[in-house]
Amino acid sequence: MAKRAKKPPIPEALRVRNLLPIAALVGAAFIVYGGLSGFIARSEYFRVSKVDIAIIGTTPLGDKAVAELLSVHRGQRIFDIDLVHTRAYILANYPEVRTLLINRLLPDKLLLSIRPRRPIAQVNIVSGFFLIDSEGVVMPEGHFLVRDGLPIINGIDPRVIASSAGKQCPSPGLKKALRLLEVIGELRFAQGHELHMIDVADEKNLSLYIEGGVEIKIGGENFRERMVMLIRTLEAGRLDKNQIRYVDLRFGNVVIGPR
Repeated sequence: MAKRAKKPPIPEALRVRNLLPIAALVGAAFIVYGGLSGFIARSEYFRVSKVDIAIIGTTPLGDKAVAELLSVHRGQRIFDIDLVHTRAYILANYPEVRTLLINRLLPDKLLLSIRPRRPIAQVNIVSGFFLIDSEGVVMPEGHFLVRDGLPIINGIDPRVIASSAGKQCPSPGLKKALRLLEVIGELRFAQGHELHMIDVADEKNLSLYIEGGVEIKIGGENFRERMVMLIRTLEAGRLDKNQIRYVDLRFGNVVIGPR
């Protein structure tokens, strides 16, 4: 078997000459990078001049929050902004924002894609009303007038609601009311009926008030089973709600109290 001929060694001078173009390219790249970095650092072209807000869904964001968020990071270099920190700050300080995504739009814009919290009820605190979302977060600003289309929740200590503004309320009665509203939504009960109020003064005996001022005594548990019973009763009996004072569902059967 013939032996392979050994390749002659590459002369040292030739190897050095072969490396010179590579070294030149690397050096040029560093020069370009340094010059570009310096340009970005000094240029006004990459400073934030505008913030756009895109609302996801149909729930609006409050005017005050919009005005403040439109000025976030104005004048700062866009590459110096810590988007993770900014997102955490906004979510912590603007409770009406449920989800948030921030994007850089080069050269000088930020885009905030926001899904606001959607209120599903309003808590009556005598002096006004606070909006509540499905997670039990109390919107930071109260309202003197009732908001049309949202059921009222009565019977919660006003001090608990006021101290929970901007965060999740720990009230057990509120949690039960929100669970009842969740079941009502799943069963689409509100599509054929008006929800006026939920009274949670007694956490074990919640009452739901519907059109005509009819009180539905639903208790503090088994909401789905009891709401199904109510729906069947209202549909099958064709009851005249003007003649009904209450419907009691707490004891496994339906008791109707006349006016």
